[in-house]
Amino acid sequence: MIRGDAELDFKKLACAAGLRKAEMVSVKDVQHLTGHIRGGVTVFGTKKPSPVFVDVKIILFDKISVSAGARGTQFILSPEDCLRAAEIQTADLTKSAGVQVSFLGVENRYSQRKRKTLNDPRPLDPSR
Repeated sequence: MIRGDAELDFKKLACAAGLRKAEMVSVKDVQHLTGHIRGGVTVFGTKKPSPVFVDVKIILFDKISVSAGARGTQFILSPEDCLRAAEIQTADLTKSAGVQVSFLGVENRYSQRKRKTLNDPRPLDPSR
């Protein structure tokens, strides 16, 4: 499971699962393997148990939306409740380009505060 705006990194998923390679299941095999139709696959109530991995960044959110097993139906729950309700393993699963950009602003603000506390004579940039 990953955020809707993120891109799954198959190499990271394979590493987390202890496999050499990971790939998407073909559309024709989805229902047979999961018991759910395409667009309604959920981590809850699968036909047979299978490992479930969720991106570690899930904990950054107050609430998450998870498929409830049918197209157009969702559970809204906290990440903690989701992790407790299903046997889920957390791992870094997404391509990181967007994440690095989003954290740059935080690092810049932190660096500026650090300079101020060290009596650095350079002025602080108020836009950061």
